[in-house]
This record gives sequence, C-alpha cells and structure tokens, in this order.
Amino acid sequence: MARRTPLYEAHRALGGRLVEFAGWEMPLSYRGIAEEHQAVRRHCGLFDVSHMGEIEVSGPSAAAVCQELMVNDVARLGIGDAQYTLLCNDAGGVLDDLIVYRLGAERYLLIVNAASTAQDVVWIASHAAGRAEVVDRSAALALLALQGPEAEVALSTLTAFDLTALRAFTACTTRVAGEEVVVSRTGYTGEDGFEILVEAASPPASARVIPCASRPGCRSAAPTWTPPRRRSRRASRGSSSSTRASSSAARPWRRRRHRD
Repeated sequence: MARRTPLYEAHRALGGRLVEFAGWEMPLSYRGIAEEHQAVRRHCGLFDVSHMGEIEVSGPSAAAVCQELMVNDVARLGIGDAQYTLLCNDAGGVLDDLIVYRLGAERYLLIVNAASTAQDVVWIASHAAGRAEVVDRSAALALLALQGPEAEVALSTLTAFDLTALRAFTACTTRVAGEEVVVSRTGYTGEDGFEILVEAASPPASARVIPCASRPGCRSAAPTWTPPRRRSRRASRGSSSSTRASSSAARPWRRRRHRD
C-alpha cells in the first residue's frame, strides 16, 4: 500500500488528483499542470514534499563522514548554511543528489530523494559506524516548499521573522503559523523559494500554511501543482497550492542573490 504524507487529508479536501509516486500517494495536479507551472513562475506555489527523506548525521565526526561521502566541500558550511551536493559510492558513482544543512556544530540534516531514502540511510550508516550517529527522521518530519517570485510576501503573512535576512542556501529555526519550524531558502525550482520543515505530529499547523494566500495583502488562487523546468532533483515532486500575491516585495531578493 502506498504511503501518505501528513497532509494527505488536506489534499483530498482540496480536490487533488492523487497518484502513486515513488511508493507514495501524492496529488499530481489540481486544475492542470500548465496553469500550475505558470502560477509558480509568475507568482508562487506551495508543494507538499513530505515524501522526501530526511537523514540526520550527528556527533564529533559527523562532518568527516559527510565529507567522505559527498562531492561538495562540507567544511565550508557554517551553522545555518546549506549546499547542494551528490552522495557517491566507493567508486565515485552517484547514488543520490541531495541538499545538506548544517543545523549545529556537530549536526547535519540531509534531504534526499524519496525513492533512495532507504538505501541512502544504509550506505551512510555503514560508513559512519562508531564515528557518528545516523538517524532516519523521514517519518517524523513534514516538508513544505513555497516556491516562486512572490513566495516571500506570501510567507511573511504567517511569520514575524524577517525573511529578507535569510540569504540563499541558509536556514534558521523560527515560527510559522504558530509552530516552531526550520525554514530554508534554497529556491530549488529556480525561482525564489522557502522550504519549511515541521514535526509530522503537527499536521494541523502544517496545513495552516496552505491557505496563506487568503491573508491580508494577498489574493488567493486555485490550488496547483507544477513540475518546474529547472528542477534537478528527480524525486522532488509534490503538490502545491498556488498563491497570487498583490505585492512584488520578494523580487529584491533576486538581485541580492547574485551578490551572496
């Protein structure tokens, strides 16, 4: 039987067309892929990507383990930084592509593809044995991605945190919709965008992010899902609830991004 994300019931209520993907029952679309694609490119869309895997590596040798297994330079990461990288086998072949976050001095969180999570956990744990603790947190976390040029203005209606202070490929712990979450800004669709990690045991709080378009300063549009043309992460497909914001306040970030 296909697995379901903590927001499964919300997708049903919103009328999403559910299909099986990578062992998960996910909404393929709401009103149509072309329309939803344009919503994310011109405004913003909310994706449920809770099917993605989350692997935590911690301990005094956590950085060394990550450095051995990934092609990018993990040593460059400060606390709160993130980077896109590849997980490789002993021969240098690619096992998976992922984003690694440094959440603490000895704590790293890896966001991996849904179809590869189980094998990634086994591979990393086998190399970390006795040196670092490896925990599969996939079932404990829900992951939402608010993507598009107006993502900042939409998310700002749900948090007091100054989102303009969050640079590209950085993350912080804050509160969104009243819930403590980790918010990052990788913009993996190629547009500006935020990723929101929340405890899966709090799906009502997660679901409150979905109708953010109805907040003051925004006007809502139909829920959408889209496969953005520049997404390189092969299993990062989910659902979204598109948002048309009345302000373009997010756009200055696109200029700042090139100076970071």
